This record gives sequence, structure tokens and C-alpha cells, in this order.
Amino acid sequence: MTFGHSRDELYSHDHIFGVIDRPSHLVVETTESRPDGSVVEFEIEFIFGARGGKTLITMIQRSLPTARAARRASGRRAGRIRAP
Repeated sequence: MTFGHSRDELYSHDHIFGVIDRPSHLVVETTESRPDGSVVEFEIEFIFGARGGKTLITMIQRSLPTARAARRASGRRAGRIRAP
């Protein structure tokens, strides 16, 4: 996946599924290449569970080198995402 503010400032994410345990567990290993040439590797674990007739998704990010990198990878926001 490639994204950014302009063609000169593109970030690239390469994803590898490390674990696929249907229907309750995914682990994705990500390598992020940044416009400044730096590379960050991290892992995201998704755990799916039933709660009140709906699906609860727990997302855990690991291996980010700093709190700042964690904020950048998560879109600078912490909290829950609610679906209608």
C-alpha cells in the first residue's frame, strides 16, 4: 500500500500475514518505508470476539521504536472505532 500528501512524499507499507487463525485471530507484520528513506518494522495483532451480539475487535501494535512512531502508525489518535 502506498500513500502520502504528494507523489514526492509517499509512504509505502508492505504487509505479510504471519498468523491467520479463523475466525478469531490475525497477525500482520508491516514494513513501512518513509519519504526520508527510513524504514520501520512493526506488528499488528487483531483479535475478534463476540460481545453483546456484535464483534469486538482488539488491535495490538508491537515493535514500534518510540511513542511518537506509535502515534504516527495509529493515525495520531487513540481510542475506539465504532461501527454503526
